[in-house]
This record gives sequence, C-alpha cells and structure tokens, in this order.
Amino acid sequence: MIQYPKTMLLSILSLGLIMAGSACKKDALKRTIWVKKGESIATVRNSFAVEPGKEITHPAGVYRSGNYLLLLEEGEGIGIIDISVREIPVNLAFIKLLANSHAVIKDDYILADNGPDLVSIDISDLLQIELVNRLENVFPDKWLEENNTVFTGYEEKQISIFKNFNPSDTIPPESRDAENLAALAIGRGGSETRFALMNDYLYVARDKGIRPFNVAFPAAPVMHNELGYTLDGFETLLAKNGYLYIGTSNGVVILNANNSPATPSQESVALRDIRGCDPVVVQGNYMFSTVRSGADCNRFNSSSGLFVHNIQDKKMPYTIFSQTVDNPKGLGIDGNLLFLCQGNMGLSVYNWDEITKKPTFRYRYNDIHAFDVVTGNNTLIVAAENGLFLYDYSDPNNLRKLSRVAAYN
Repeated sequence: MIQYPKTMLLSILSLGLIMAGSACKKDALKRTIWVKKGESIATVRNSFAVEPGKEITHPAGVYRSGNYLLLLEEGEGIGIIDISVREIPVNLAFIKLLANSHAVIKDDYILADNGPDLVSIDISDLLQIELVNRLENVFPDKWLEENNTVFTGYEEKQISIFKNFNPSDTIPPESRDAENLAALAIGRGGSETRFALMNDYLYVARDKGIRPFNVAFPAAPVMHNELGYTLDGFETLLAKNGYLYIGTSNGVVILNANNSPATPSQESVALRDIRGCDPVVVQGNYMFSTVRSGADCNRFNSSSGLFVHNIQDKKMPYTIFSQTVDNPKGLGIDGNLLFLCQGNMGLSVYNWDEITKKPTFRYRYNDIHAFDVVTGNNTLIVAAENGLFLYDYSDPNNLRKLSRVAAYN
C-alpha cells in the first residue's frame, strides 16, 4: 500500500472539495426550460410510413369511429386500434406521421395534420394504407421558421439563469404533467378537441377563428377562407346537428352552419361571469360546460364550476344551472348520465334530469384520475393520468372497467 505524506493528502482532499463546490455552484446557476423543437419540412413531409400496430406510450389525442379508435402518439403518428371486443383492444397498425396532433375519419379516409399540411390517408384496406392527398401550408402556426423548420414538440434544455429566453418559445416545466401527456385532444363527442367533423365539412379551431374544409370527397379536401368571430382564444370545438359550439375563455360561441357550412354565421355567445378553459358538450336543447381555474386557464380569479345553458333558441342561450366544482376538466353526457372529470380528484357521475333541469351528484370514483371522456354505446373512453381506458356504463350505478387501451410513460 502506498503511503502519502499528510500534506499531500490534505491537498488532494482540498482540491476535491473545491471541484465539488464548483460543480454545485455551476448547477445552481442553471435552470431547466422546455423549448420548441422542430424538423425540416422535407423530413416531415417524407415521414409517412405504415408500421405494425404497437402500444402508444405518449398519447396526444383519440378519435372514435364505430369499432375503431385513432390514438395519436405525441408528434409521431397515429395508431389504429380495434375495440370490437372491448375487453381486448387490438393494435392493428401504426401510421408514422411527424408533427401530427389531430385526426378524424371521414368515410374510409383519415384526415390529419402533418405539420403545416392536411393529408388524406386511405384506410379502406388496412393491409394497404396509402397517403393519397396533401394540402400544403394550411396550418401556418406549425412553422418554427417559415418554409424551413416545422414544430414537432418540446424538449428539455438547461440554460444559465442569467441568459434570457423567449417565453413564447417555451412551456413551463410544471405544464409537462400527466394531464398534458394524457389524451386531451379526445374526439368524437369528447369536450376538448379542436378538429370537428360535421356532414361534409371539417372545421378546425384556431386562435381567433375557424378554418372550414369541404371533405365531401375526403380524398381531395377543398379549403375555404378562415373565418374570424367576435371572441378570441378559441380553445375547444364541438359540431352537433348543424351548429358549432366553440369554447373560449369568455364563454361559448354558437355558430350556425346549416345554411352555409363554408361560412357559418354567429348566432350568439353564451357568456358567463368568470373566465377560464371551457370544454363543451351538447345534448338536445342543453349545453354543458365546465370552467376551471389555474395558471394555464383562469388567470383572473379562482372560481371553477359546472354550467348548463338552455340553447333551444340558439340566438338567446341562457344559464339554467351553475355550481362551483373543484378542479373540473372534460365532461361527457349520454341520456341521463353526465360524467365530469376532475383530475386527481377522480371521475364524478351526475344524474341529468330534463324536468328539474339540473344535474344531481350520484357518486365519484376517486381512483380514476380522469381528464376527458367520450361517451357512446354504453362505452366510456377515459383519458386518465395513467392511461386510456374503456369502461362499461350500462349499469348507471356501477362503472365496470373493461380494458386499458394505452399506458402512459
């Protein structure tokens, strides 16, 4: 064993402590931010490929069409899942499509965004899936650099605490939580989607307006001019029986698309006295919405609630019920059952009574940390903290878990 003089040992120890201290100081002078990342437009447009079905681990949206689900992998593409046997979902295929965030099915075609473009994908034969059409540069907000780089998501970056950065190019780390990784773009009756299909038109909600596409022939969509309306900050979009319902931070804008689907006219705005994120569902003559507080949604007060509007006269909607609700997220309705997602507070089930015109609390599942739902055929699709699940609600007094479609990483 080598023996070192005590003076040398003290010197080595001191040097180690100095280096450790410097490392700590260096780390203390760093902060982690989330910055936008991108790919070249050529890479995005050439990304289409059909791969074997796989489990989705970073869902960014779900759309239901009959016994099929389109489940989006964040920024990567679209999974096609067969739920004809609800207890055993089958991953049929995965469509690689960079910078994708929304998709719907019209006839035998998927209509989806691919960066700044709208693409049509023929799925009439699942063994021979083909991209058949592309409308270029219809979603300009997807560009990071004009005609060069396309936004594909966010990535972590460490920078000096003294270095300035552009807040518009970042997302706070606290927003990269389970809620934002869950399927919040849930479609087909879900309350937080921004793509809405109605008859032969696809409507896309943008910050200050609506962009309509004629998709009577989904293999060759035709884009119409973007339409602006009274309120800014369009957040969610629902199409139902000839009308569009747009959730904004101020209230719900109601548009009439019956007479001129390419240029829907504004009927009214269902205002309320608090601001916040506003998912919306409609059944018959009634519109249901939630308003939630929080840094991302309600910057002006701490109120959150559940609202019901009578919309029999679309030009004069009025509030018939409001109730303070803790942490409301998405919601769904089917018959006399109203489902209200409350994040880490669970999934609440209400009884909706058209005679009394008010929802009555039935029960809450505290262990289902739900963010949004889709109803239909007694099957509840739940986007929750730890995955996407199917539940059976044929017995209104008891939700029965059927299967897990995806688990989040």
